[in-house]
Amino acid sequence: MRNHQFPLFIIFFLFFVSLAFADVNVTDCMTIGTHSENYTLANDITAYDNCFMFNASGVTVDCQGHKITGNGNMSINAFYWNAPYFMGDEIIKNCVIENIGGGISAFNLGGYSIYGVTIINNTFTNLTTAIGTGNMYGLNASFNRFYNISWGDIYVGSVGGGWIVGNDFENSKRVTISLNFGSNGINVIGNMFINGNCGVEIYSQSLYNIYNNYFNDSSTKCGYSYNGNWNTTIQTGVRIINSSVWDTIGGNFYSDFSENCTDINNDGFCDNFYIIDENNIDYLPLATHTSYTPPCNCTELKERVENLENKTQELQEENQELKNQIQNLNNTIQSNTERIGVLEFLYNELQTIIQNLNSTVQNNIDRIIILETSYNVLQSTVQTIQDNLNRLIDLLTYSPRSFRHDMICGYMRANSITSFDALGLHCEINDRGVCNCRNIV
Repeated sequence: MRNHQFPLFIIFFLFFVSLAFADVNVTDCMTIGTHSENYTLANDITAYDNCFMFNASGVTVDCQGHKITGNGNMSINAFYWNAPYFMGDEIIKNCVIENIGGGISAFNLGGYSIYGVTIINNTFTNLTTAIGTGNMYGLNASFNRFYNISWGDIYVGSVGGGWIVGNDFENSKRVTISLNFGSNGINVIGNMFINGNCGVEIYSQSLYNIYNNYFNDSSTKCGYSYNGNWNTTIQTGVRIINSSVWDTIGGNFYSDFSENCTDINNDGFCDNFYIIDENNIDYLPLATHTSYTPPCNCTELKERVENLENKTQELQEENQELKNQIQNLNNTIQSNTERIGVLEFLYNELQTIIQNLNSTVQNNIDRIIILETSYNVLQSTVQTIQDNLNRLIDLLTYSPRSFRHDMICGYMRANSITSFDALGLHCEINDRGVCNCRNIV
């Protein structure tokens, strides 16, 4: 986690400059020509030429997170100054500037100096130069993010006094911060330099304070013509790395040195200097760990080792018991799995039997229905026969007596019957074979 060190006077400065007049909503590139006014972006903007020209002092531009995007013309700027008089106290904040030649070109093309420019909480991506300055007094570039800048993230030329604090620089192609001729009193503090080609370039013999920064990989490998102060005196402060361990600041963190340096006295600073070149030396490079070894209390240490061994043995026994329980559980699971397989087989067989039984029952139901139908038909037929027989009996009963006599006697002879009652007659065949009938009273 990175930690920023932000000078107190900058906080007060930002508070007072935030007291502004009514905002002016901005929807496109324009000339900023009204002094002491707040300009607020209402939408993203695509710049086809130089976009915002400062022609007034004491103004604030708040992009509110909106983008200013170039159209591929790398010779134009998102912000620039052009006024035939002294200017100052401009603030640019919360902007996302991308794919354009220059982000903020703080050179007054009118030839007069600029007094005080604050550039805070902006994001610069895929630019030639993100911030360029010249003929200026008082630069504050803080808490900005720079990514993939091809020439220079911040170019400081002819600037008297400035703070470059708490910024994140990543993947700089050439020079991240260039401190050039005519500049003096520039403080580079609490910045992150990640995967860059050259971190801080010094091209003039002036006062430059460079401390409590994080330099990763080759970020400090620049060609230096002059020297800077790469550390401050040891003092209380929030360091850029390991602030939870040490509360003092001094020099900078260097990934190719600080992570492996010795710190015998555990003060949070490497015992050896970090030599960039003969003119640029960090006398208090930040350490990431301590090399301090306390005196050995061997008796106490032996007891601690024995206790640790006993505890290890107990844990091993508990571990073995746990393994046994797990094995038993696995065996139970395996047994239950086999039982489940048998139950599944029996269930499938039972399902087959039930299905066959259902089919048989259905077939029997069909047969019962057929039999029931046949029975009804037969019953109807028997009834019809019975009715016809009754009609026949009635017919014969009331037929002539001679007809009934001959019919009954013929039936008796055919069936070897000697006596028979029917059709209202009683008939008998005597020994001579004569059939005699008489009425039944």
